[in-house]
Amino acid sequence: MKLTPELLAETKDIETPFMLLDLDVVRRKYQRLKDLMPEARIHYAMKANAHPRIIAVLAEEGCNFDCASRMEIAKALECVSPDRISFGNTIKKSKDIAWAYSNGITRYSVDAAIEVEKVAQHAPGSHVLVPVQAR
Repeated sequence: MKLTPELLAETKDIETPFMLLDLDVVRRKYQRLKDLMPEARIHYAMKANAHPRIIAVLAEEGCNFDCASRMEIAKALECVSPDRISFGNTIKKSKDIAWAYSNGITRYSVDAAIEVEKVAQHAPGSHVLVPVQAR
């Protein structure tokens, strides 16, 4: 769907704010990224937009999900298996790590030693992802 003056005219009586989703664009952008990095395990950051239809389209395409909260994890679990989800909030409560682990999540982003310790204690045997920043 292309955003045209006619389409905008049709939306003039809709209360704002509202969101117009073009799921074909979402699908094409994901596929383009996948084509450019075929060996990458791409994780969509759900904090960008956790709309259920976006999540569903990306899940169909094989995308993985990076979640920052219990709510985001629960939404992702409606569409994909736990092995396609990482808990990416770098400062997590121990009880949230334990909850995620009880739901099958075994990938956790950390950026401090204390976070590694919390993951080790509450999600034993999980994978730890450490963001690296180039200078």
